[in-house]
Amino acid sequence: MKIQQDQQALLTGALPASNATPNTGAFTETGSNPFPSQKLAYDALQAVADKIATDLDSKIDGLAPVLLYDQTEINSLVNYNALVLVLTDLGNQVAELGKEFSILDQQAQEFLTPPPPAAPKTKEFAPLIIPGLALAGLKTASDLIGMFRTNTSIAYSSLTSDDAALTAAVAAKLATKGRAIYQPAVMPLGVIPKTDDGAAVDRSSSYFMNELTTVQSSLTSLQYQTNVDLGKVQQTSDASRTAERDQIVKVLTAFMTSISGVATSLGALQTALLAVATTGSTTMMAILRAEKLMQVARTPNAAILLVKTSVLGGSVVTRTNLFSGGHLLYTGGAIANYTLFDATTGAIKASGIEAVESKSDERHY
Repeated sequence: MKIQQDQQALLTGALPASNATPNTGAFTETGSNPFPSQKLAYDALQAVADKIATDLDSKIDGLAPVLLYDQTEINSLVNYNALVLVLTDLGNQVAELGKEFSILDQQAQEFLTPPPPAAPKTKEFAPLIIPGLALAGLKTASDLIGMFRTNTSIAYSSLTSDDAALTAAVAAKLATKGRAIYQPAVMPLGVIPKTDDGAAVDRSSSYFMNELTTVQSSLTSLQYQTNVDLGKVQQTSDASRTAERDQIVKVLTAFMTSISGVATSLGALQTALLAVATTGSTTMMAILRAEKLMQVARTPNAAILLVKTSVLGGSVVTRTNLFSGGHLLYTGGAIANYTLFDATTGAIKASGIEAVESKSDERHY
């Protein structure tokens, strides 16, 4: 009996009195989002990335490339398309200038040749319209080049470090599935590397550079040939053909002035291409990178992937009881959305939302 009474006394003494105040806990957590909760949240983000990659793998056609969304670079694709159209049109206009000069050159050569016995007839000269069109094209090209130095705001532009983490996780999962993933901001420039045997390599792999070089070369040649014809005609001293000579000199001089204006504008355009943008790189680099990216985007079934986190974070829960005092429970989770666009048409090929929540009883401290 005595033993039982002693055991009862021990059990009764172990319990707190009826008026005892519960313990408030021995742990004090600071901050609204402690590191253990962040770790749980990013673990959940990794799980979300797995779900997104699994869903996308069935939505991507074949082994088509996937371009990760980048505001500035994707925006540059639009500007590059417009710039190439203007530059191509400019090349056509310079080609028309060459045709116009060929008429003037023929008339100059005829004048330098001894005239036939018959009285000379007044020549009809080509209209000087094309130089003005070329100048307008160069002005448009200069305006478009300025767009490569401006971060124009477009939809989904607010990408955070959490979005970058999600993008990296999704890209890694897709890469393990054999998908070709491209990060637009690090696209290589359009230059063909040297061959192993050291042979000469064709480095004219850039359409933009080829077209720009052709325009510059054509204008330089026209300036030189016009100047030569003008000098030869001015040196003639046949008094019987003074009126015809003055007419040819007048037209060649006007043509030379127009060509000089186009060449000056082209020089200003090239200066703008080599100007350093706010990003620390030249506009030319941005254009060549956009050109390389465009080659990938034009691959059949190519897609652009945008992923964003809607919610990422966690919290700490403090629990107390009468016996053990307090302990902490860390929680975390992630919600993300994704959209897959067709790189050619811009149509949405797939989209969705994925959410993962960590279990609060997984981490006790």
